[in-house]
Amino acid sequence: MRVVTTLEAMVQAGAAQPEVKFPNWGRSWWCRILRPVLLSGLIFPVLRLFYSMKVTGRENLKGLTGPVLFAANHNVPLDNGLVLMALPYYWRRRGTRCLHIPSGDTRRP
Repeated sequence: MRVVTTLEAMVQAGAAQPEVKFPNWGRSWWCRILRPVLLSGLIFPVLRLFYSMKVTGRENLKGLTGPVLFAANHNVPLDNGLVLMALPYYWRRRGTRCLHIPSGDTRRP
């Protein structure tokens, strides 16, 4: 019972933290236009210079509806770009509009 009481106290203490405001510029119209151009024209070609990828299981994403969480199974500073590069265009476009924490950033929203 003591463990449950301790956990409840921890949850209550965590709930008292102030709300974190995130910038909205990533969802703006100009960013939605510029993002795929930068990804396909700059980011993905640079990643291909340093990493070779073999993607399997994309067929499992057909017919999938959200919400969905895509996560890497390791921590590399370039994880975000590699995960986006592995996703089909439909999920890549949807995922880049969502909130994500950059790799190596240990702050919690």
